[in-house]
Amino acid sequence: MILNSYPTEIKVAIKKILIIEIILAFVLLFLMNWHASLSLLLGGLSVVVGILVSSPIAYRKQNADKPSGIIFNALKAEAIKILTIVIMLWLVFKFYDYKIPFVIVIGLGIAALFSGVALTKLEK
Repeated sequence: MILNSYPTEIKVAIKKILIIEIILAFVLLFLMNWHASLSLLLGGLSVVVGILVSSPIAYRKQNADKPSGIIFNALKAEAIKILTIVIMLWLVFKFYDYKIPFVIVIGLGIAALFSGVALTKLEK
């Protein structure tokens, strides 16, 4: 599987995001049309791709012994994630003629919220 090389938190976050996005896409398919459900999925997938691209940088062992190195790796990973999301959204808006922008933003927001919640570790 493609996710085997990623940490457990990333795998769990992506699985939760994809499950929620697919359920909402099916709901939108029946409430609106398939362009709405595809728009939702494309908005959510931009976050998933951003997480997949940026997580190897965030979990890099280089400079992990210094607090400044950890923060630097995290900031680089966030910058790459945001850049990846912007590029993916630009591609969607540029090449998908039947997009529904509001639904794309909803899919993006839901995926971003659930990625933040899923990546937050709560200690028991």
